[in-house]
Amino acid sequence: MKVAIIGAGKNRSGIGEYIAREFSRCGAAVAAVMGTSAATARKAAGALQRYGISAAAYTDIDSLLAQARPDAVVIASPAATHQEYLQRLLAAGVHVFCEKPFIWPALDDLQGQLERIFRQAGDRQLLIAMNSQWPFALPAYEEACGPLAGQTISACYVRLSPQARGSQMIPEAMPHALSILYAACGPGELAEPAVDGGDEELTVTFGYRFGSTTCRTVVRLTHQAEQPRSFEFGFNEKIVTRVVEPSCYDIYFTGQGKKIKIVDPLALSVRNFIRAVAGQGELLIGRDHIADTMILLKAIGDCCQRTL
Repeated sequence: MKVAIIGAGKNRSGIGEYIAREFSRCGAAVAAVMGTSAATARKAAGALQRYGISAAAYTDIDSLLAQARPDAVVIASPAATHQEYLQRLLAAGVHVFCEKPFIWPALDDLQGQLERIFRQAGDRQLLIAMNSQWPFALPAYEEACGPLAGQTISACYVRLSPQARGSQMIPEAMPHALSILYAACGPGELAEPAVDGGDEELTVTFGYRFGSTTCRTVVRLTHQAEQPRSFEFGFNEKIVTRVVEPSCYDIYFTGQGKKIKIVDPLALSVRNFIRAVAGQGELLIGRDHIADTMILLKAIGDCCQRTL
C-alpha cells in the first residue's frame, strides 16, 4: 500500500508524524506528505527520515494525487479542513484514514454531510476509517478489570487531558470517550447532557441509553500542555490509568492491583485499516461508528455552546 499524509507535522496536538511512522512499521510505503507551505511540508518530510521514511513534500492536493498516486491518504490536518479533503480524496478514488473528529461537528447539516460522504465512498467501493484508537485497548482493559460481556454497564468514567482549552476541548477529546462507549455498549443516544466548567477543565455528564440500559457517564476534560497526557477510563467503578514509560514509550494500564503492558492502540488502529483495505477484515471504526458518534458529539458541542 502506498500512503500519503496530509498534516504530517507536530504543530499543536497533531499526531500525523506518529501515524506515518505506524503505517511504515506495518509495511506501507509512506510516499508523500502535504503541508500548508513548502517550508512546513519539507520540515514534515524531514522529520519522517528518523523512521527511515523518504517522502516527497507537497503543498497542494492535486499535485500530490497526480504525482504520488497513493492508494490511501491519511487526513491529520485541523478538523475544519477534513470535509473538503474527504470529498476530494473520494472523488480521486483513494481510501481514507481520518483523524478525529471526523468532520467539524458544528456543521448545521452534519447528518446530511455524513450521509453524502459515505454514499460517495460506497459508490466508489472505498473505505473510510476514523482514528479513534482507544476502543482497540478494550481487550487490555478487560484483562485488568474483567470481561464486559454479561455485565450490565451502568456507569462509565473517562478522564482526558487535551491540549486545547475551554469549549475546544469538546471536539478534540470527546470523540475518544464516545468511541469507548460505542465500542463497549453498542449504538446509543444521549439523555440529559450537561457541561460545566471553564477554560482549564470541563465536566460533561449524560446518560448513554442503549437497549434497555442507561449508562451514567462522566467525562472530565482537563487542559494539559505537556506529554504524555493523563488518561483514565472504566466502567462500573473499575478504572484503569494509562502510564507511559518515557524512556521507551512502553504503555501500561494500571488498575485493580494490576499493571498490564498494552500494545499501542494507534498501531492497532493503523493495522486494522491496512488489513481492511486488503480485504482481510472489517473496520472497527467504520461508517456506523463514525456517523453515530459524530451525531452524539454535535449534541454535546451544542450543549456546551448553550451553557458556557
